[in-house]
Amino acid sequence: MTFTEIFRSDASTEAKLQDVASLVLSIRIKYGNTDVEIDMPEVNTDLGIMKLSYLANEDKLELAKLCIKDAIIVAAEEVEANQGTLFDRVVEQIVATSPVLCNITISTGSVCL
Repeated sequence: MTFTEIFRSDASTEAKLQDVASLVLSIRIKYGNTDVEIDMPEVNTDLGIMKLSYLANEDKLELAKLCIKDAIIVAAEEVEANQGTLFDRVVEQIVATSPVLCNITISTGSVCL
């Protein structure tokens, strides 16, 4: 399953987040950096800067979508600038090292989220 298929599916937000996390893990395995701990990022929100783990699942999913869109833009620019560059490889590199995508998890148990 691709990110596009995940984001367009009729699955619940939680299922989509789980699918995103699984896909990111498979990309990291292929990239070879699963043994590297990538720190939980702080993200800018309407409420100020906070750790990704504090966001609601819906917000995490929207942030993941933005990260993938950014990865696609960067990969397209890289391919245009450097002949022989493989689009998918650039996207994989960005995904495998993205602090947001590597730390996507499902929030549970909070009365506020």
